[in-house]
Amino acid sequence: MDRGQVYENFLYVVALAAGCCILVPFKLNESNVNGHCLLFGELNVLTNAVVTGSQAYCIFVFYSSLVNTVFAALLGFLKSCCIVNTDGLR
Repeated sequence: MDRGQVYENFLYVVALAAGCCILVPFKLNESNVNGHCLLFGELNVLTNAVVTGSQAYCIFVFYSSLVNTVFAALLGFLKSCCIVNTDGLR
């Protein structure tokens, strides 16, 4: 295996780990605040109240991370099964 393939495999693993590192804490945090989205939320210091952000932000981040994780796993799996040949044209 040459250096390029090692880097490519490493990037698949990094993309998979990054997706998991975003998805799991994001959903845990959302479940701890009764399903409210704290992404781009605001804190009013005088009244000590939290104004939650739009739910659309949380939905977009969750599903984009999920798609990224699935694509990284799928492409890494297909590459390891030799279905996708990533060698250059010679």
